[in-house]
Formats: sequence, C-alpha cells, structure tokens
Amino acid sequence: MLRDHEIQRPDRVVFIGDSIFIVDYKTGDKKETHKKQLRNYGNLFAKMGYRNLNLLLIYLDPLHIEDVSL
Repeated sequence: MLRDHEIQRPDRVVFIGDSIFIVDYKTGDKKETHKKQLRNYGNLFAKMGYRNLNLLLIYLDPLHIEDVSL
C-alpha cells in the first residue's frame, strides 16, 4: 500500500538467491503502458531497498516473454 492508500500488486514476485523477478501477465495487444506499469512495480521494490531486480512481461496469447529494463 502506498502513502495515498493506493494498492500496487504485481501478478507474481519470485525470489531466487539475491535476485528478484517481478512478473506481470497480459492478454491482448502489446502496449507501452504495460512496460510502464511493470517499471512502476520495479521502482517500488527499489525504494524498499531491493536490488537485482528483473522485470518480466508475459503475453499469454500468443505466448511472448519480454525482459523490461528498469
């Protein structure tokens, strides 16, 4: 929860060793707003002190995985 009581919730967060994978699943067409949303999640985790963040955007139909830079 953020200071303004807004809730931000990624679809999945996976901790492997010292790396964190933040995953968001999407259907439909690719949009730049999807990357923006995922980067926002990454920035929130960075503000909490987490490092080694990996942002993955997964489109389900057709299956396509995109590595998004922070």
